[in-house]
Amino acid sequence: MTEAQSSDKLECLRQQFGSMRTSRGTYESKWQREARYGSPNDMIFTSSLTPGETNKDQQYDSRAELALDESSSFFKGGTTPDGQRWHGLEADDINEDDNKANNLILQGVEKSLFKYRYLPRANFSPARYEAVRTMKGFGTGIMYIGKGDTREVPIRYRHCHLSQCYATIDNYDVVNGMFYVRGMSPMQIIKEYGEDNVSDIIKEKASQKSTRGDQSDNTLIDVVNAVIENNSFDPDGLNIKDARYSSYHFVLGGTSEDKFLRESGYHTFPYAVVRDRHTPNEIYGRGTLGRVLPEILQLNQMKRTHIKAGHNAVDPITLITEGGSINPAHLRAGGIVRGGVDSQGRQTVVSLNKGERPDISDSLMEQSNEIIERAFHLNVYISNALRDTNRERVTATEVNSIKQDQDRIIGPQAARDEVEFLGPMVEREIDILAEWGGFLPDELEEIDFKIVYRGVLAMARNSDQVIAVNQYIESVIGMASVDPTIIHAANFYEASKVIGEANGTPAQVMPSREEFEQRVSAEQQQQAQQSLVENAGGLSQAADTLLGGGSLESGV
Repeated sequence: MTEAQSSDKLECLRQQFGSMRTSRGTYESKWQREARYGSPNDMIFTSSLTPGETNKDQQYDSRAELALDESSSFFKGGTTPDGQRWHGLEADDINEDDNKANNLILQGVEKSLFKYRYLPRANFSPARYEAVRTMKGFGTGIMYIGKGDTREVPIRYRHCHLSQCYATIDNYDVVNGMFYVRGMSPMQIIKEYGEDNVSDIIKEKASQKSTRGDQSDNTLIDVVNAVIENNSFDPDGLNIKDARYSSYHFVLGGTSEDKFLRESGYHTFPYAVVRDRHTPNEIYGRGTLGRVLPEILQLNQMKRTHIKAGHNAVDPITLITEGGSINPAHLRAGGIVRGGVDSQGRQTVVSLNKGERPDISDSLMEQSNEIIERAFHLNVYISNALRDTNRERVTATEVNSIKQDQDRIIGPQAARDEVEFLGPMVEREIDILAEWGGFLPDELEEIDFKIVYRGVLAMARNSDQVIAVNQYIESVIGMASVDPTIIHAANFYEASKVIGEANGTPAQVMPSREEFEQRVSAEQQQQAQQSLVENAGGLSQAADTLLGGGSLESGV
């Protein structure tokens, strides 16, 4: 790309980003309102927050925010639980025997992915939680998967707040581009991109002590990373600029003489994006906070009224006679109020009874809380966790039934998460490890594989099959007590495969069909040999008896 072409491209990207930012104003006003009452720390869509600023002055009830936190934790734990192999790689060849050998190779790749993904400095778990929380609350969660600085930490993860991200989609409603903007100090820009790539204006600001490293809003410079599909994509190209996605870093504001801070490319899309439900003409999802915003606002107003009613009930207004004069200090506990009763013994100081009914507001708030909890699926998460807590044991059928409840309600969102977020993330991780070299076996390039998920919610999806198989096997065994030949109606090997795969059993534990038949054949041969030995012993004894009998007869 010539200098003139680079300048034109920079100006084109600046205009595109400016148009995207302007057209998203309706979204951001909506998100800002939802954040004000449902998650005040996220009120950065249309304004900025000073670090440490108190931002809950308009929030009288925190139930929606707590529900968002709890639901996000449950969802993350059900899809990507820490300390558990929540996904695997399985060979997808037609020949099952080839799959057995390939699965062992893929398990080594899987082990590497989990090892480097969960390194402390990789930052996967916090970034994943924040992305889930933003998706749950506002409809879209975004995480960046980048190449690490060293082989010790080859992959790094960063949560990208929705307020900083502007996405594009293709004809299939799949996110295919991202403009990520963040404020950086002049010194941060120079450290990130090198002094030779920044403008003289940034160098001048970096040389001034008052602005070089300040993180306040008035000194930060907006830097945009635009990742878009490469119109010159060459699958056989050796230059990174021929990759499927082009990457451009540039300063948002500036002069026409500015140039790109960095030009690069990606073989796989570096942003994992998960969206909640949205209409066909919308790019961003609509989160749960928006769906229950009427209840949140109503609950907020009722809580204010409830607080006022409680104040009036506990510390009511005091009424005295027109000519009375009472020192407020006399109204404290144990105080003596002169003139508090008249000569007839009637009180001259009484409390104003406005007819407050806190019990009614309690009931109304409980109804709103229930709606909010159901919207965030807390009724499914918590009720299933606490179900049958007084019983010592719960049957396997009941456990599978609980999983079915979760899958029917939360399954669609979990499936969307796998397709939009987790699948592209795993592909990106494998691409990064391959780029480093030495992390992956050479045989991986020749293996067709698929990603299988083993989190709680993914396992719930397979519970129907497990229940059906178990019930069929139990029925066959029951009928076999009447007719033993009916036992052959069940293929126990295939039944074990269905149950094993549904529960995420490792490949080395489940034998292939060939290995299974070899083991059965070896066992049958061993039993035949043992039977032969036993029969040989019996025949030998019978022969000795017969021979002994013959000798007696000849003797006679």
